[in-house]
Amino acid sequence: MLRLATDEERKDIEQLVDLSPEDLVVTDQYGNLALIRRVWEIDPAIFRSGKKGRAEFVASLEALLMSRGIERYYFEIAADDERYIKIAEKWGAVKETAAPGYRFKRELTSAKQSS
Repeated sequence: MLRLATDEERKDIEQLVDLSPEDLVVTDQYGNLALIRRVWEIDPAIFRSGKKGRAEFVASLEALLMSRGIERYYFEIAADDERYIKIAEKWGAVKETAAPGYRFKRELTSAKQSS
């Protein structure tokens, strides 16, 4: 049976990710932990303009998010795209994963059927 993790139990997850107040950290009788969160993501973005146009587009996207009270967003960059990684880090973005990986999606069909 799941329950909310205590502040002490949350520390293990806090070492791996940035937690926000609305994030749920849950645990079970075995000590398994999971982070459940709703995140804002800009992915994909299709850039069809030059450097200045891309910068203006991203600045506008960020202004839109901030105007809605959104404090952070996530995006993905291919692990071998060193040029874009350097640009993102120069903007102040930080890597959230220590190693390259794949992003997965799992459809919860029973949840869709009940809505």
